[in-house]
Amino acid sequence: MIVKIRRNARSFTGEYAFLANYTYNLGADRLTTFGQQEMVHSGINYYERYKDLTQDLTPFMRSSGEGRVLQSAQKWMQGFHEAKMSDGKAKKDFGYPYDIFVVGEDTGSNNTLNHGLCNRFENGRDSLIASAAQTEWTNIFVPPVQARVNTMLPGANLTQADIISLMDLCPFSTVASPVGKISQFCSLFTQKEWQQYDYYETLNKYYGYSYGNPLGPTQGVGFANELVARLTSTPVHDHTSTNRTMDSSNTTFALERKL
Repeated sequence: MIVKIRRNARSFTGEYAFLANYTYNLGADRLTTFGQQEMVHSGINYYERYKDLTQDLTPFMRSSGEGRVLQSAQKWMQGFHEAKMSDGKAKKDFGYPYDIFVVGEDTGSNNTLNHGLCNRFENGRDSLIASAAQTEWTNIFVPPVQARVNTMLPGANLTQADIISLMDLCPFSTVASPVGKISQFCSLFTQKEWQQYDYYETLNKYYGYSYGNPLGPTQGVGFANELVARLTSTPVHDHTSTNRTMDSSNTTFALERKL
């Protein structure tokens, strides 16, 4: 898309002028610096909110194996530990960094944190509901935006999919900034258009993973059953996505660990 935009870049003016020299360097599937800071702050806020319960406890942590997810867990742990160490009433344990039990995401392995095992959910008829809803809404709200942007970017001839991608760059580019500086891409669209884009993204979540998808609620059954087990200190009773080997071991599913 950026290549298409640059064909007649010299004619771009005003808010679109920056596109003439724009270079995409955001990478993919990375935890940004801004995201790392958010996770540290999340750990701090968690401790401050629940410190009466957590002052004497070491957290049992679990993460899926994807790099940015594991890094998120580590940064959350950092914030939690910093807050705990600054609390004069807290038990000063020196077990930091805390162990993180990493649940692999190998194809075919049971994993409560991954819905990929349900082939019907991933590839069956219900997997098409969200994209169909988004396509219907795209055909309504994108054409006027597409016409205006193509007028401002002569020669680019952006498609509907290109417009969505151009809008995607606003949030992605914003969070790629270490300080969360609002991206220049954001100003290319009006408040009404951003509300329409918000609805576009909401359709994907609602019809892809929530009540709009018949199989959506089933994806959380394993997690809910594990939560019940933790709250009641009883073995996990589940026959869905949970890993029975992991859940039956006190080392990998420590029922006595309250946090």
